[in-house]
Amino acid sequence: MINNMKLEDISNELFLCIWDQSSMADTIYSFSNLNTRIDCMLLKFCCLYNKLDLRYCSLSIFRYFSHQIIMKDEWRLNLTVLKIGNSYRCSQVISLADEVIKFFMKNYSIRKDNQNNNSSNLLHMINLLKKKNVEPIFPQLNTLIVYQSITMNENYRDIFLYGIACGSTLRTLNWRACSYQTHHSESFFDWLFQCSINLHKYQLLHTLGESGFELSYHHTLISSYQFHPSLIFLKINILNLSTLFVLLHYLPKLEWLDVHISNPIEVENDFNAHLSKTIDYPIKLHTLKFRALNIQGRGCYELENLLLKFVQSLESLSISMYHRCDNEPDLNYNGYSLSILCQNFLHLRSFHFVLQIQMFEKADENIINNFVNTFSTPFWLNGPFGCKRVCVDFEQIYGWIQMFSLPFTFNDTTLTRSIDLTNIQFNTDLEENQTSKHLSQKLETLWFEMDRLLLSFDKNQILSSVFIQALRCPSSQGKTLVLSQKRGIMSENIVNQIQLTHFNMLVLVDSIDTNINYNLQEFKYWLTNDTNNLCLCSVLRRLERLHVDCSSLINRQMNEEIYHSFLSYIIDKDRFPQLKCLRLRSCKNIASSWENIDQWISFILTHINEHQLTCVRFDFIEQEKKTTEMNICNQIMRIVQLSSIIDIHQFVHDNHIALWIERRYKHFSLTK
Repeated sequence: MINNMKLEDISNELFLCIWDQSSMADTIYSFSNLNTRIDCMLLKFCCLYNKLDLRYCSLSIFRYFSHQIIMKDEWRLNLTVLKIGNSYRCSQVISLADEVIKFFMKNYSIRKDNQNNNSSNLLHMINLLKKKNVEPIFPQLNTLIVYQSITMNENYRDIFLYGIACGSTLRTLNWRACSYQTHHSESFFDWLFQCSINLHKYQLLHTLGESGFELSYHHTLISSYQFHPSLIFLKINILNLSTLFVLLHYLPKLEWLDVHISNPIEVENDFNAHLSKTIDYPIKLHTLKFRALNIQGRGCYELENLLLKFVQSLESLSISMYHRCDNEPDLNYNGYSLSILCQNFLHLRSFHFVLQIQMFEKADENIINNFVNTFSTPFWLNGPFGCKRVCVDFEQIYGWIQMFSLPFTFNDTTLTRSIDLTNIQFNTDLEENQTSKHLSQKLETLWFEMDRLLLSFDKNQILSSVFIQALRCPSSQGKTLVLSQKRGIMSENIVNQIQLTHFNMLVLVDSIDTNINYNLQEFKYWLTNDTNNLCLCSVLRRLERLHVDCSSLINRQMNEEIYHSFLSYIIDKDRFPQLKCLRLRSCKNIASSWENIDQWISFILTHINEHQLTCVRFDFIEQEKKTTEMNICNQIMRIVQLSSIIDIHQFVHDNHIALWIERRYKHFSLTK
């Protein structure tokens, strides 16, 4: 007979080994309140009552903690770090806000006026919070990380900003908003300048490609903004240059700025010209990063005039931008103009850049050589930055001259490349032995901090062996590969390319070709042929995430044609043993092309033992009142099997449906 070990007999070391295999939230949920010894270990090693990351926990565990941290004083009065939100789970932000509302309504609003309805009581309670007549719910909160997965109304927004994030101890707020949330701009900035008196770090981001957050100087005057007394770090996506001027004026302590401006930067209007000359600027700003700027013509002068405000303090500068000069090609940035700009800064020690210059004709070898030569001067080869390697090439699909400083440091910028690398040049080619390095070695620093590589294909273009060899370098491990293709040439490009195994996420853009002359046959061919091809299998076996653009499926017939072939190919744990996430993006309205979505979901759940998926998501382009016959909801379905219990959390919202699948395996003890 095997002796059963009692809980008290398990050593501390064994507990720690067990806890290493799960998240802190799961560990605390499973082991807290068992005995005093274990609680003491949880306090020491898992930050019990002090830190909580709910982003990746199950729905049941989230519901437990969202109630516990509000109602249990050990949590509520001691919590210092809270992380919440996930694009594949339920709307944790909304659910937690509901719990906070219940707490405040119970303890403040309803007591004051029992005759008012809930809506009036809620508004009254929010006004009390804004006036700071009510203590924040987490008085010791130091760090708040929010991933907002769905839209929220003004009440939920204010509950988070003034009920949770308004304590005097808060030092860090990271807020990543979902799409279509910039109408909350003034409220986010009001909170920043009127409530966050001791905040040091603030991040306010959203999906790139959408309009950024906006703050007008007029609004700051009406709202009586004061200079922020403590903020030193800001990472933000904003609408225009005038918003940046206003922020710089009211952030005198700022030392570190990372900003994306969504509107094109053009020659400034009279108001901006006046504003830029009259506002104050932070005198200690030492690190400045511009992400994905769009500079039009003489707008480059507006950017340079702003940069020159920091000649005394700037130590590190990073710029990622697209520059288009329709009639003034002499304005295009190159090594000469950048070196002149850099020499203005007295303490600049680090400079990184990604420049995309729009060309209006195909760049031949002479044009590329001319750009390379501008970086072959002593300033770049033996100047203040040492030997600064620069990569230059012509991106044929979009007609860009691209210039990258190396190593590539813009990990939040998609690196766009054509597959023809034969024209790529480096400013250090003359100094380096051309035969001593393979192209993959020379490109290693280009792949270094790249997270996403977008490959652009021309019609019927085939991956060259040169490009495949260039992907050999170890720095490309664990990255995202985005394939933008036309006319179903996927099979020709992937089948024999074993080097694509450096990527663990694959995004297929325009991969489903629904041109009537092709009738989906080519995409079906990729799904149904070469299933035993060893090279193709080696690619697919390493994939952890697969995103597919479905915008071409515009009616029910197209959907039905691809539905069974696609899922039969994907739902195969022998072919995709590592695949955890499947996301179908840009799905068109349910009333027509995705009317059969229940079939897709049913197929995935019916074949639950044939795949390892933990998350599946359908994103719809149109926001409809009713996505499907399923109402907007959170619900859990359970499948009980002989060896496992599988919980499927289904979250249905107005513009997406998400499934989160959790498998728990039963353990059997044997006796003899």
